[in-house]
Amino acid sequence: MLIWQKGHKNAINPYNETRLHLSLDKETPNRVNINGVNSPEASV
Repeated sequence: MLIWQKGHKNAINPYNETRLHLSLDKETPNRVNINGVNSPEASV
């Protein structure tokens, strides 16, 4: 793996896995993607 690929992965994972997004009703992109946008769990 190239150095820039490691940095890229280190930046994207927290953004998709831990950072809450207001446009997703304070959910992470990964959770919305797994549960679906209209899932009751996605809006809790």
